[in-house]
Amino acid sequence: MSNKIGVIILLIAFSIYLSSQKVEQNWIINTDLSKDETLILNVSNDTDGNVVFDFINQSNDSLYLFDSYLDGTYSIINEDLYGSKYLHRYDMKLKECKLSFLPILPFLSVNYTDVVVAGENKLIRKGQILYHFKPIPPQSCIQIAVPRKVFYSKEYVKEITLKDYSKFDSTIKFKDVIPKRCQRIKVEFAIYKDVSLLTSYDAFYFDELNFNKQALSYEVFSVSMDLLD
Repeated sequence: MSNKIGVIILLIAFSIYLSSQKVEQNWIINTDLSKDETLILNVSNDTDGNVVFDFINQSNDSLYLFDSYLDGTYSIINEDLYGSKYLHRYDMKLKECKLSFLPILPFLSVNYTDVVVAGENKLIRKGQILYHFKPIPPQSCIQIAVPRKVFYSKEYVKEITLKDYSKFDSTIKFKDVIPKRCQRIKVEFAIYKDVSLLTSYDAFYFDELNFNKQALSYEVFSVSMDLLD
């Protein structure tokens, strides 16, 4: 599909030890290959206790990684959001654990509210987290580091289809769920080709239909890894 971001995902073999636990990459799913637009993902581990994702843009156009949940800078209180159960979701049908950094549209904004919410609940409160994107220029690479311990969270909510929700929805009802055991985890990122409206105050409030359309235009870029004892 010519309008979609073509994705080739390459995994560099790595082992991650967390206490007595080890993480290894396993296989890839949800890839959409294209000769014209290519985004490569390399996965490795560093000496600081992180899993490192290298996003390599081999195309001639800029791409944009949605990173509002990847850095506490984009919330009112500078707190890491990685461990929030709202990012850890469990697909009951597929028996699949996820760490999802896809945008939760009903709660994202372009400006803060007067009410400050601390802790993971700011993920599901309006005006606490702003839209933010990390550009991936043509023929360039960016890195994202995620703490290893995050992959072993025991707090999950039931999986939902995020593209079923828009900026016009007032809330989302999340349901807590306890997986029997996560033997593998799927990590999801949102990649955009155009974000021209998504940091605009005027577009957010006065061009809502087009803003919402662009906010939902991301492609899901995902990788699955085994979690081993």
